[in-house]
Amino acid sequence: MRQAKSLLRNAKCLEIRFDRAAKTVFIDTVARFSSVGARPYYMCKAGDNFISGNSLNPDCWYALYDNSGKVTSEVEALSFPELKTSNADLSASMMLSSVYGSDHDGTRICVANVLSASLSFAIVKDGKIDEYKRIQYMPPKIQGHGFSPESHSCFNAVSATNDAVFVLYSGRTINDPVPCDECEYLVRYSWEGTPERLYRLSQSLSAICCSEGQLYGLSSYPSPQLFIVPDIER
Repeated sequence: MRQAKSLLRNAKCLEIRFDRAAKTVFIDTVARFSSVGARPYYMCKAGDNFISGNSLNPDCWYALYDNSGKVTSEVEALSFPELKTSNADLSASMMLSSVYGSDHDGTRICVANVLSASLSFAIVKDGKIDEYKRIQYMPPKIQGHGFSPESHSCFNAVSATNDAVFVLYSGRTINDPVPCDECEYLVRYSWEGTPERLYRLSQSLSAICCSEGQLYGLSSYPSPQLFIVPDIER
């Protein structure tokens, strides 16, 4: 399992492995996070470490955690002018509204932001994370002390192989009759951060997962369905 969500003050990160022959699921504890307020939210595995947001540091977009929940390295926060006059909670909310993906060994990381269509590419080495490319396509729409109802939901899911990164893009607002996390567009990026292909999907998806050379997609609208996205590696 490459992504997890922690909601408890004292949290565990679990690894889930499925034995197809025995039809058995094995669950192991691989990390414990007990720091009050510093627990991770959405995350991905990065070798022996974890990538997630850091709600305690408003100047951080995402961070590298060790297995005890300690932050060992951070990546600088997004820098849109619209955020400079906003409150710290709004900025933190935006940074934490991110999704994460990594290659097979967790060395290369891609982080996608839901509220600003921003992407970050980074590499993990010697217990440190180093961002080598950042793309900021679209600033957030802010109204008063919060995000505008006309704000677009942007990158809602990311998954990766050793060769490429796949990102779902929505472009819908919360007023859209279709749920804003249902995405019509799939973008393929190289690990250098170069967009390679844009796909318009015949069925909207809200989540994707790369496994054994195949890309799977999940949709909840108009009914829950699981799809196989064909020919994605060609």
